[in-house]
Amino acid sequence: MRFLLLIIISVSLFWSCEKEIDRYLIVNPLDLVINANSGDVLKFNISGFSKEGIAELKIMLSPKNGVSTDLLDTILIPTEEKINLYWEYEIPSFANPFLEAELNFIITDNSGESVWNTKLLYITTSDYLTELSGFEIHTSMLMSSSAHNAFSFFSNSTIDSDFADSLDIHIMDATDSTSTPGELSLKWISPAGAGFVRFNDFDYSKAKLGSLISSFEAGIASPFVSNIKSKDIILVKYMKLEEMKYAVIKITSVIDEQAYDNDRYIFNIKTDTVIE
Repeated sequence: MRFLLLIIISVSLFWSCEKEIDRYLIVNPLDLVINANSGDVLKFNISGFSKEGIAELKIMLSPKNGVSTDLLDTILIPTEEKINLYWEYEIPSFANPFLEAELNFIITDNSGESVWNTKLLYITTSDYLTELSGFEIHTSMLMSSSAHNAFSFFSNSTIDSDFADSLDIHIMDATDSTSTPGELSLKWISPAGAGFVRFNDFDYSKAKLGSLISSFEAGIASPFVSNIKSKDIILVKYMKLEEMKYAVIKITSVIDEQAYDNDRYIFNIKTDTVIE
């Protein structure tokens, strides 16, 4: 009986080894559970093998009770039996300050068989926002380079749109030659493609990143905001290094006089990105 048991164990181990040789996927570090904060950069070494040839590598983030997102989807042409890849993932900010998610690594070979390697992520979104105040955007009709008519969230500063790349111009006054002479357009546009949501009921004084994200996503985003007035609260979403970022603006004053010389918007912002 003992001899028979040893034979069964040996066959089982041999079958297991053969199975591993057919195909495998190893992701280092080997930890199955990872605690991380938004802004952290996770670093992985991925090793995969299939004797059938690896046709595809996919990495997916699957939040609990949420929709999965492809972080990497690579078709390998020509296919290789082995892959070795170093991959980094910067944890973004989420509306939920405490998020449970699976990070799924998947290789699929030419026979259609897949191997998965899953890490369980517990993500804490840093729920702070830093306020910067006293910004002034002037009318675009002023020709003076010192009277900035635009704003960039990349530098958190006002800029002159005539001397900036359009991708850096997140906010710009829309006053132009078609506007009523001498009047401020009271409209902002975004050459960089930012989205705006006016939300005057948003609690600016107690603003947190999670509430900012969820409030923006609950609204209807627009590529412009018009009829700007004092005390308006404007939520902004923009792209930075392939990551969505958010900010909130409080208009403290709108000055619109008969001539252009003094026309401007004065505002404060709260953001999770501060340029040193």
